[in-house]
Amino acid sequence: MQLPLWLDHQIGLLGVSKIALGWPLQLASFAVMAWLLSRNRTPIELDTPPPTDPR
Repeated sequence: MQLPLWLDHQIGLLGVSKIALGWPLQLASFAVMAWLLSRNRTPIELDTPPPTDPR
């Protein structure tokens, strides 16, 4: 979508299209990241105990 604007030297419309196409995807990715982190399911504790040293 941006190539025709670039080839036609429509610099103002090119800037607007870059912002319009970039910001929604970036905001959506931040929202997904925040949702994943807010679930509080990070692996903090090990499920199995660490191996013991048989001395």
